[in-house]
Amino acid sequence: MPNASTNPLNQGPTPKPVTLSNPPFLTAADYQQLIGLFFADKVVQMRGILTAVAASRTPADRAKYGDFLWVEGVGPGLEVLFIGQGGPAAMNYPTVTIIARNGEVYRMKHGGITNSDLTKIPKEYTYDLVLGNAQLMVS
Repeated sequence: MPNASTNPLNQGPTPKPVTLSNPPFLTAADYQQLIGLFFADKVVQMRGILTAVAASRTPADRAKYGDFLWVEGVGPGLEVLFIGQGGPAAMNYPTVTIIARNGEVYRMKHGGITNSDLTKIPKEYTYDLVLGNAQLMVS
């Protein structure tokens, strides 16, 4: 388990300004904001994107779609996983975003989560990109 200084989930710098392509949803186009960033910066920026999605939900949106929520965890190779609600086509199915240490960012369905250990801090998840129908969003 990473220590506090290497834990990718520790709160870090403020993300760059975020512009959502279709508020109040996370869409494929929003991942483009991660291009050209290093791993740690991608994690920070993804947090900013998800925070912007949640903040853009109006009371009417929340009544129709629910709150935009996500949890963060790590994978077996210290990848960072963001597990939460997806875009309009997937509102009833959580979307998982994986930021790999090599900078690749994948989006997959929740069915790709193969195991979780919620007793660890941060929470640890194993996953299968094929099982989750993963799409490479940014490399």
